[in-house]
Amino acid sequence: GTYSLESPGLGNQEIILDGNADLAVPAGLLVTKAEGTNVHSLDGNFLFPSYTVPGALVRFTMTQRVSNFHTNSLNGNYAFQIVGGANMGYGSGFINFDGVEGAGTFTGRLLGNAPKDEHERLLFETALTGTYEVEHHGFTTMQITFVDFPDFPVFPSTALIVHANG
Repeated sequence: GTYSLESPGLGNQEIILDGNADLAVPAGLLVTKAEGTNVHSLDGNFLFPSYTVPGALVRFTMTQRVSNFHTNSLNGNYAFQIVGGANMGYGSGFINFDGVEGAGTFTGRLLGNAPKDEHERLLFETALTGTYEVEHHGFTTMQITFVDFPDFPVFPSTALIVHANG
């Protein structure tokens, strides 16, 4: 699609979905980091055309990338937040990445809530353990184990490094 930015950092974009010009949707843009006229990152949103979820809002972030990440790029404690829909869980916690080269490991803690049944939500807390790998563009894959729920399957997750110093 096409895009335009104006001087206060606001702009718009036309996004073509699934390669089909008939599925072009307008998106709003906001520059979130720039040096002079060089844009480093921006946020945007658009309404996804859906018959099942009318007015489904999609939010996205675009960040200028470098290609020199590796598993030891993640080292130390990181906070996280999980946001889901009405039938999904919400939560927050932390993960401590070991920062070693190769397949890394992590530990952490999650506090959250999830559906218990049709009428009630369940508050829970669990320790986390797992492994992770970071590919050179910053895409991170994690295999998360919910320690206090041994019957819960290992949860695969993906993340993207969006800001780094150095």
